[in-house]
Amino acid sequence: MDLSWQNMRGIDLSEFDLAGARLDRANLIAANLSEANLGAASLVGTNLCGVNLVAANLCEANLREADLIGANCVIANFSGADLSKANLSRAMLLMSNLSRSTMEKANLSGAYMSRANMSEATLCEAILSGTIMKDAYMSEIEKALLFNRGVIDLEQVRVIAE
Repeated sequence: MDLSWQNMRGIDLSEFDLAGARLDRANLIAANLSEANLGAASLVGTNLCGVNLVAANLCEANLREADLIGANCVIANFSGADLSKANLSRAMLLMSNLSRSTMEKANLSGAYMSRANMSEATLCEAILSGTIMKDAYMSEIEKALLFNRGVIDLEQVRVIAE
């Protein structure tokens, strides 16, 4: 299904199966995608500002350069997703699964990532100013790398078994 460049502002797609769909550069501002299946979907450059992605499946999705400012992504599954250069500033990522995701050069400033699973996530050159990672799960190596960058307080992150 190719929905690239479509204007779907405010649309309710909750619980829809959009696995593998192409939504590149679509306008999904304030859309409801709660519990939607977007596994392996392509959302390159898509505008997802203020979107509701609560409990959505975005496993292996391509979200390069997507705009998720202020998105509600509580318990969303981004496992293996590509979020490179995505803007997730002020996004709510509480208890989200970001394991094995790529967030290279992503903007996570002001994002709330408490209790998120960050194991094996790539945060190379990510912007993390004001990001809250209290009780986030990551490996000892990942934790040390973020601490050395001055990004996190060692007491705020739980270490998972390697």
